[in-house]
Formats: sequence, structure tokens, C-alpha cells
Amino acid sequence: MKKMTVKTKEEIAQKKLKAHHEQKVEQSKNNHTQKMIKEQQKIKKKEMELAKMEKLESELIGKLKNTEKVQNDALKQLEEVIRSSGSIKKSPSGGKLSASPKKSLDASPK
Repeated sequence: MKKMTVKTKEEIAQKKLKAHHEQKVEQSKNNHTQKMIKEQQKIKKKEMELAKMEKLESELIGKLKNTEKVQNDALKQLEEVIRSSGSIKKSPSGGKLSASPKKSLDASPK
């Protein structure tokens, strides 16, 4: 009878140990799952921030292109005005245009 009691106690102890081990494994799985969820949330947040930044970048590039077009159009208009009002000289520093006034016919010697 004593052997049965000792054996039963050992079985109970083994079951408790096994249950404790299973509980630890389950807790570890839960912790890992929670970490994975948090990491996925961080990734999603960063992806959203990146998409927002890409949209802003695209908008800024569009504004820059528009500004460049406006400046180029203004330069063309200025060149046209200069051509129509006098001769044009190209400056040696980058091809920018400068106007020289027309010579007056009245200033010619008589």
C-alpha cells in the first residue's frame, strides 16, 4: 500500500510538473504572439508614414515643376520682349540674355 501511495505521489508530481511546463510554453507562445503583433503594427505605421511622405514628395515635385514652367515661360516672354525692342547679346556666363538698346537714327552724323 505504501508503494502505491509513493507511486501515486510521483505521478501527481509529474503531472504538476508537466502542467507547469505546458503553462510556461503557452505563456511563451502568447508573449511571442504579442511581440509579433506589436512589430506588425510598427511596420504598418511606418508604411503609412512612408506613403504619406511619398505623397508629399510627389506634390512638392509637382509644385517645383510648375514653378519651373512658370519661370521658363516668363523667361521666354522676357526674351521675346527684348528681341522685339532691341538686339540680344548672349553673356559668356551661362547663355543669359542681355539687351542692348537700338541705335538711334537721329544720332548719325549729318
